[in-house]
Amino acid sequence: MARRHADAAPAAPPPVESAVAVPRRMRTVLGNVVGFLVLLPLFQWLHDAGLLVGPPWTLAALVCVAGIVSTVWFQRLLGHGDLHSRPILRLVLGYAIFSTFTWVAGWSFLLPAAIVVVAVPHIQRSGSRVWRPAAGLAVLFTLASELGVQADVVPTILTLPQSHVAAICTLLMALLAMANVGMSVGDRERAGRALARAEARLRALMDSSTDVLTVSDAAGNLTYVSPALERSIGHAPE
Repeated sequence: MARRHADAAPAAPPPVESAVAVPRRMRTVLGNVVGFLVLLPLFQWLHDAGLLVGPPWTLAALVCVAGIVSTVWFQRLLGHGDLHSRPILRLVLGYAIFSTFTWVAGWSFLLPAAIVVVAVPHIQRSGSRVWRPAAGLAVLFTLASELGVQADVVPTILTLPQSHVAAICTLLMALLAMANVGMSVGDRERAGRALARAEARLRALMDSSTDVLTVSDAAGNLTYVSPALERSIGHAPE
């Protein structure tokens, strides 16, 4: 019995991710608290200067919320562990937070610029397929924002014509930026697929060759030996 107990496999160590996740979250919370304390007097100064409409503490809190939502662990939570899934949900959540910030601040004309901050990382992370939905949602959120300004529901530090013109110009630049990023990501994806197809064809040719073919890395270590070697010596190489 004692021998059997000694030979038993040791218990698996806990995952490194879970051990590191808690300190990271604590640092995130601490960083947001410091950010809140730093931003609060800045927003108060802007409010006193008439460049801000809403309560400074609300805006500082919204910035902290945006910081938490943008963290990797929160994004993994949204995607059930996958950073590439549910891109529309991620976009809507990010757009909603930045929309709330600009509406409270009276900066609705800057909403498309804030949306780019959300959209670009998601396009780069989830692929070129995301840029069109991201652009469509940007148009919808901007339209809703300016309709709110027109109906005097959303405050603004500008006049109505100034707010509408600034929002349209900012939206056009935001759409151009998202399109450029989306097309750039699409080019990389197509290049990656072409390279994978070329490598697959090369491997198929090497596997079916009757000659012994090898591939080595820069240090001289063999990374590939064609199956012809096994056919030549009668057994797999060690």
